Amino acid sequence: ANAVSLWQGTYNASLQFTTNAPDAETELIPVSMQVTNAADILLSVPALSYPATFIGATAVKYITITNFGTDILDLEALEVTAPFATTTTPTDLQPGETVAVEITFAPSRTGQLEGTFVISSNDPDEPELIIPLSGSGASPPIISCPDEIVKEFMPDASGWVALPITNNGVSDLIWSLSSIEFLTDEADNCLRPLSTNGAIEGGQQR
Repeated sequence: ANAVSLWQGTYNASLQFTTNAPDAETELIPVSMQVTNAADILLSVPALSYPATFIGATAVKYITITNFGTDILDLEALEVTAPFATTTTPTDLQPGETVAVEITFAPSRTGQLEGTFVISSNDPDEPELIIPLSGSGASPPIISCPDEIVKEFMPDASGWVALPITNNGVSDLIWSLSSIEFLTDEADNCLRPLSTNGAIEGGQQR
């Protein structure tokens, strides 16, 4: 018997039983199947892995829960262990309905970190699901540069001015120079950056 995609109810059929016995060559045997509605939980992914995240920052990922069954899926509890967290509250899902659960990762220390996302529901064969969570915490770069640079030039002279940038952190500092804001219109074409982006390793200066 196969009750896949069948709703709750009684399904009747009959088997035709044929033999070579002279007094019972053909016999019909009644068969019935009782289907009971049940919720069936389905997850979009079996686990979540986060990229390296700076201490003090937050990374966000989602896991989708679907009710693949024929009865209401009661999500009784959604529990996440630190440094992972969720603000999604337990809810009920109608058959075929889905919900996206937001799970954040906010490391407080460096290194590999692990946790779990536990889902408790009324799914008869999977009342509790444990989803592994993993991510790594990284020390953020620390930038040090002057607040102001002043250099005098004679009329019709040209030259360059260095902007020292120091990374006092551990992780690489990724920087970019997208625009220069001038105080007067006359200075519109007098200043151009030699570099517009780059990376500075921890403890290094550019």
